[in-house]
Amino acid sequence: MKKISLISGFLILFNSVSFAQKPIELNYYLNGHGGYTFYSENHDFCNYIVIVSMSNMRNLKASSSFPFAAEVKPGKYTLFELSPISGENFPALKYAYTYFAGCSKPDVKLDFPYLLPIGAGKEAEAFNYEYVNSNPDDPEPKNWYGIGFKTASGDTVYAARRGTVVGMKDTTEFLSPGHDNSGEIGKVEIAHIDCSFGVYESLSGIFVRPGQRVETGEPIGIAADGPDSEGRSFRFSVHYNDLRIAPANDPEGKGVKQFWAYVPLSFWLDQNKITRLTPGMRYECLLNDSIITLEMEKSQIKKWKKDKAHPLPVTLIKPVNTSKGVVNEYAAIDKIALKLPDSLSKSTESIAGYITANFKTENDKARAIFIWIASNIQYDLENMFALNFYEKKEEKISKPLKTRKGICENYAALFTDICLKTGIKSFVIEGYTKQNGLADYIPHAWSAALIDSSWFTFDPTWGSGYVKSGKFYRKINNEYFKTVPSSLVTSHMPFDYLWQFLYYPITNQEFYEGKTKENKSKPYFNYVDSIQQYEKQNHTEQLLASASRIERNGIKNSMIFDRLQHIRMEIEQDKQSKSINLYNAAVSDFNDGISDYNDFIQYRNKKFIPKKPDQEIRNMLDSSAMKLKSSKTKLSEVVNPDENAVAMIHQLNKSVDEAFARVIEQQDWLKKYFSKGQSDRKMMFYEKIETLY
Repeated sequence: MKKISLISGFLILFNSVSFAQKPIELNYYLNGHGGYTFYSENHDFCNYIVIVSMSNMRNLKASSSFPFAAEVKPGKYTLFELSPISGENFPALKYAYTYFAGCSKPDVKLDFPYLLPIGAGKEAEAFNYEYVNSNPDDPEPKNWYGIGFKTASGDTVYAARRGTVVGMKDTTEFLSPGHDNSGEIGKVEIAHIDCSFGVYESLSGIFVRPGQRVETGEPIGIAADGPDSEGRSFRFSVHYNDLRIAPANDPEGKGVKQFWAYVPLSFWLDQNKITRLTPGMRYECLLNDSIITLEMEKSQIKKWKKDKAHPLPVTLIKPVNTSKGVVNEYAAIDKIALKLPDSLSKSTESIAGYITANFKTENDKARAIFIWIASNIQYDLENMFALNFYEKKEEKISKPLKTRKGICENYAALFTDICLKTGIKSFVIEGYTKQNGLADYIPHAWSAALIDSSWFTFDPTWGSGYVKSGKFYRKINNEYFKTVPSSLVTSHMPFDYLWQFLYYPITNQEFYEGKTKENKSKPYFNYVDSIQQYEKQNHTEQLLASASRIERNGIKNSMIFDRLQHIRMEIEQDKQSKSINLYNAAVSDFNDGISDYNDFIQYRNKKFIPKKPDQEIRNMLDSSAMKLKSSKTKLSEVVNPDENAVAMIHQLNKSVDEAFARVIEQQDWLKKYFSKGQSDRKMMFYEKIETLY
């Protein structure tokens, strides 16, 4: 008897993309030998040990034994291959992997001379502190050692040794999840060249970010309040990996364990003294160039000495001109704006509602928004270095409204959001600034708004006051309200020159050199048309255009480089998300087409009972064909898939083609069926048809 089968749906789906990326990801692709190549991707800034265990492997031969262990540097790293043993049986495997920060055989310098992590000329009292295991399942550390420092209120914490920031805990969690997570809020972890990790705990403010290289003696944060009202204190320890790998007869890796071993810290005190600290004793930090440059290369030492002769400024907000006799032309607007009831200040919607009800022109609305923010949001000194452009917009806005504190990104996000809700077009601008002739070393954010058909810039952060001697002074500065772009560009440089709002944009090099006057000998840039084009582009197109402009304008400092790298990462994630969405949509169309086909087969097996009109029967197969074609089209739109995705797309394309051939076969049968009279149609069901899934 002839058999006509139901076709099962294709159920392989990509995982969705997430910005909350693991530090280590394990992937594989179909190689040219018909096997599978496994590789890791290290998204962090230090080495990791990756361990792969295999609990089930059928019809596959591995190039290595299990558990497989490898030390991987940042980036991609090929691990091992699996090759099919024969073509008769379908290969299958079940694996798991884990990872640990550090090196498999760290060459740690136990006698390394660390610099006291306090300011030059400052004193601190040393104290011991006990190891606290936040997870009872974790093994106890080997040779535990940690030292604490009692400092004066507001004292800065400095790096005791050169390295790269691999993790920081600013509010609720480490930004890099592969590292030691115990301890209090406010913590920085720095990877050293010998694969040890320095941990600075109990910080109330953090100046650094993951991936940043930190030199010995460079500020990293502020000491937090001590536990016994004894001023401020922080803790410092250095650990390294002491990993125990499971034996070869344990392929599932159940015997893999990690222990942290700790360094008995010695500190440089003067030319003749490198020693461990005695609890209860006070120590003074004396800077020494040879200790600071100990792990630098010659070229780095040369640059360090040059930078030392020209230190960067630490003031984030420009002091204002406090001369008397200045008349506030916005006094009437300010008076009404500052009467905004506290009950309406909990959300930007209610603030915008009050402003819209009390002011009619775009100019008056913008002034009311500016003065309310500048007068009601206190500059958050403790978090002045904790700038995170990539925080969610909603969090940037809600945080200052709840706490009445914020940094530049909070001021700018608030201003732009309220502008938009009062009907004023506005953008947040990201870039960096220059004060006293020198470029700052942390980025900045401000705003732009379209007022009466012209673009103006606004910096409510600098307009709210200034920082002096570690204290914020509120002083409204109208220089940063509705500033002409050609004036602000002397001190504020956007990463993307689109937001200079200039027909002849200046380069980063010119900004550093102070050459900010209009130069009409340069190529003309129609920023008005470009902004209009920007508003029409999708997110990926905006990122691509921005990256191109940033690159053309010169990568002058690490802030520009960091922003460009993040944009490129966003572009790749957008492309991957689009490919994933297209693939999943193709799978959905395929499954729908199969469902329609199966409905037809089941109806045919019932000899078209109950009776339906011919067109309705024809539509069952036409619908299946249409959905299969749609699946095919979506697969063709996936751009630049990786090797693993290519194999999956190929398999789905093959399944679509096979299903479509079955649909055509049934459509041909149906045409023949419809060409016959009623009596002859019954003869078309002479075959006994069975269905198989």
